[in-house]
Amino acid sequence: MKRPKLDRFSPTDSRSAGFTLVELLVAIAITGIVSTMISYAIGSMVSSNQKLGVEQSRRVEISRALELISTDIQIAQVINPAATVQAAITASNSANAFNPARNSLDTPVLYLELPKTCSGVPERVIYSIRAKSAGEQRFGPNIIYRYGRIANENGNIDCASTPVPSAAIADAITAANITPTCSSRAINSGTNGFYSCVSDNQASIAIFGAVSSANTYALNRIVKSGFVPPVPTASDDCTVPDLLTTPKTPSEANTTILTPSLPYKGLSAAGIATTGGSTVISQTPSAGSKIPCLKGLVTYTY
Repeated sequence: MKRPKLDRFSPTDSRSAGFTLVELLVAIAITGIVSTMISYAIGSMVSSNQKLGVEQSRRVEISRALELISTDIQIAQVINPAATVQAAITASNSANAFNPARNSLDTPVLYLELPKTCSGVPERVIYSIRAKSAGEQRFGPNIIYRYGRIANENGNIDCASTPVPSAAIADAITAANITPTCSSRAINSGTNGFYSCVSDNQASIAIFGAVSSANTYALNRIVKSGFVPPVPTASDDCTVPDLLTTPKTPSEANTTILTPSLPYKGLSAAGIATTGGSTVISQTPSAGSKIPCLKGLVTYTY
């Protein structure tokens, strides 16, 4: 006897059976777990990219600040002419007051005089550091500032413009006192992540930026001034301590001149010796004394 043929769409056909409630719950749970993991991974990736973007932005800003400082040093005719930066600034301000006045909270690190004269005063540029103040829209803990006029698009300084008293050029400067080692003749200035070592016509600049809570970005560069002073004529006189391109304090200066007529403008004949046809002034000339420039000037040394 033949068995009856079942209808192909019979509900008893296993191929048409749906998911059970347990299977649906398991599928929903797995989907939720996978979605959570994907969301977490995407969130972490976005957060990491944002963090790297901030760190890179701070590195770029610090690099640009060092480039600006380097450019000013390269064209400067005077780099920190006194025993300390603050002493040079105080002396300069006493002779010609800064207008507008400098921020008294700034700690000066580098003081330059550019070969541009406005109202009889060389263009003065001061780089300093100051702690971030409350409400200031910058990253702390410290910020580097520049005092001075801003050059135009052609790189020229317009004396009609007003010096900018506190132009922030880099923030997020670390407060760690990592003081670079200067040579024995260099003058060391700076604090809280911004330092300079000045020796004659060059300066070594060090900047330490807190690019993140765990990372410090350190930049160090030695920059030499390329300023070439006008060559004096034989009839010109040099004023102490500006005997050569780099001024030095009078107490450190001795002068060698060739067979001048002595005494000469403030220099007495005391302590004079003649060696190989050269007359050597062994005394220390006082500030304001004058001696011949090309006519006989040989050395000006410590």
